[in-house]
Amino acid sequence: MKPIRRIVVPVDYSKGGQEVLGFAADLARGLKASLIVLHIWECEPNLPKSLMVQTPTGERRRLSSYVEEQAHSGMQSFLSQAKVLEGLDVESRVARGDAGTAIVQEAKRVRADLIVMGTRGTKGVERWILGSVAEKVLRRSPVPVLTVPVERDSGKSG
Repeated sequence: MKPIRRIVVPVDYSKGGQEVLGFAADLARGLKASLIVLHIWECEPNLPKSLMVQTPTGERRRLSSYVEEQAHSGMQSFLSQAKVLEGLDVESRVARGDAGTAIVQEAKRVRADLIVMGTRGTKGVERWILGSVAEKVLRRSPVPVLTVPVERDSGKSG
């Protein structure tokens, strides 16, 4: 079996994401592996690319630019709360796209050996309508995928 040296951990900045990151950090520590913490963002694809919004500071900006900025600042905030990362080799990445597809693409790009991600176990109509990011990654990933069950939480941290 190929040694696990690079672990990609997709996160959504939720409390569940912190749980998954803690699990992945423990695993990385035991394997002496590095972590790539990944967040995928996407604006609603049916909105015009030139759509402008007013930010909380009153500035008018393109929606996609504002969402991307929020994704990057969210990563900084998320990682600042992750004390479990102390002593580990950690890289953070923020990318745009469909979550399932982009996670697999980024894992290939960084030559990951493993993906560790959370799953909330959606069922029924919700899963049919929304799909399962974890399932998409499981089906498409060229490397093993370890899923960690997490509770649904109502709000994002950060």
